[in-house]
Amino acid sequence: MADDTAAINNAISSGGRCGPGTCQSSTTSPAVVYFPSGTYLLSASLIDYYETQLIGNPNCVPVLRATANFTGFGLVDGDQYGANGLGFGSTNVFYRQIRNFVIDMTNIPSTSAITGIHWPTAQATSLQNIVFQMSDVPGTQHNGIFIESGPYEFSSFRIRCLTSSARGYVLCSKHDLNVPSRGKVLNLSADHCSMKDFIKLHFGC
Repeated sequence: MADDTAAINNAISSGGRCGPGTCQSSTTSPAVVYFPSGTYLLSASLIDYYETQLIGNPNCVPVLRATANFTGFGLVDGDQYGANGLGFGSTNVFYRQIRNFVIDMTNIPSTSAITGIHWPTAQATSLQNIVFQMSDVPGTQHNGIFIESGPYEFSSFRIRCLTSSARGYVLCSKHDLNVPSRGKVLNLSADHCSMKDFIKLHFGC
């Protein structure tokens, strides 16, 4: 299977777009990057740009699969670190969305720290219909979503625990959803989950 990292990052960045560390904000070059059904192999992070929508086929959700030797913070990095910290100030990260994907980290050893989506963000952003597949061994270093800096606010956040007969929901069971204390969660609800599913669900890290 070919490595798709460079081709996808080129699709995201081409066209004089607003990238982390080179542009603070811009609404003049929006983009929708559509992923047909299939499995996309990633050896490094997909770097999200300003006002960018990453959208997979909702009828047959594409898989973003990390290689065993993956390098980077997250499979999708919504605000890449540079020499001076986050590429975008997180309070100035607007107009972006990721939806309809399986984020597969199962090739990466459980002892290696890896995040599915790094998502420092502000208003007019969303994550929808995403399944995280990762190690569930005790002590795993795999992390589903990492949200830092801020401020930001979740008006509604619903978690459904994935079972063999359920598809298409954010999977947070037995893994971290990290929201630092400056974030505010107005409504958190969970369906089909027991307390053991939330061993490492943290708010206010």
